[in-house]
Amino acid sequence: MTENKIQLNVPFAPQDEWYWCGPTCLSLVARYWGKEVSASEFARSAGINEHVGTSCAAMSCAARAEGFWVYETMRGSPEMLRALLADGIPTIVYVYHEEATDHGYGELDHFHFEIVTGYTDIAFVCHDVDPSVDGGSENKHVSLEDFKKMWCSEPGADGRWLLALSPRQADERFVPPHFSGEPHSS
Repeated sequence: MTENKIQLNVPFAPQDEWYWCGPTCLSLVARYWGKEVSASEFARSAGINEHVGTSCAAMSCAARAEGFWVYETMRGSPEMLRALLADGIPTIVYVYHEEATDHGYGELDHFHFEIVTGYTDIAFVCHDVDPSVDGGSENKHVSLEDFKKMWCSEPGADGRWLLALSPRQADERFVPPHFSGEPHSS
């Protein structure tokens, strides 16, 4: 029996600031598409600060501000991730970690952005850019069961948030392959 396996060659670097997981993920996906946009440029576009971090909405706004077409949904699914990856599109997801990271600001951080770079039959492969956890993890394998438990939306929202970027030209509407009837934005 042949194993289903996809692994995209997404660059990796740990985030520079504790609250820069979002901008760092955006910068790495931009580099995957051949566009050099620094995490600090994305942080500026997102309007983040050291006490708040980045919201899901700010992530998509920052990507648009840097010229990307954006597909964002709160109705993500493992099948959707596999289809995006099979089409060569790395995807940023929002996750909740039971074990919080203490960044020294009085609050523990449970929420985090990661890049899904691949999958196997039993796991998703992710870049975790947080250097406070083993220096960051390039292409870590997360079992499907654990991935489903940690994948979430912002506090107070239901669903599973994902963000896919495309460097397509302004005259094209970006709707990832295999998806129709799903809200999209440009």
